[in-house]
Amino acid sequence: MPLAKYLEEKIWIPLGMEYGASWSLDDNKHRIAKAYGGLNTTAMDLAKIGRLYLRHGNWEGKQILSEDWVNKSTVPNEQSNGYQYQWRFITSTSKDSYPDSISALAAWKSPDNINSKCFFRIYPDASPPNSWRIWYIHPYFYAYGFDGQVLGVCPEKNLIMIRLGEGEDFRLFMYILSTKL
Repeated sequence: MPLAKYLEEKIWIPLGMEYGASWSLDDNKHRIAKAYGGLNTTAMDLAKIGRLYLRHGNWEGKQILSEDWVNKSTVPNEQSNGYQYQWRFITSTSKDSYPDSISALAAWKSPDNINSKCFFRIYPDASPPNSWRIWYIHPYFYAYGFDGQVLGVCPEKNLIMIRLGEGEDFRLFMYILSTKL
């Protein structure tokens, strides 16, 4: 089944999307949807996808996506800088380095640490030699389009943020997600 038809049948119709969408194709000859991106839709319909994820795949009492899939796809993959199944995660690294992993863990658990709700990993660093740093993965996720469109989801605050606009410069949007929530 073509990807666009599958999306229509499994997601678009069950969510009662307000408008039809289009999908960017690889070329005129093969006409295969770009599965890694290229879905063109409205802000309202994009927000419905965010709401579906906030509700763990459930839409108006019906399980559209399996809860297991939603959980699996929204857990950051450390091997790919947090990226997992089309979702991205805001990551940051501690500015300070620590002499050992115990010191790094103590710093992460500090009451002053504003990132205490983040996932984290402590890792050895080469600069300076034999030091340790903290890698934070913030507990919300986002997807972005080729021109800087963003669907941000913050389950902790029951919040969906949409940015439709031109240009890849969506740093302000990411700043709001990572510091203001």
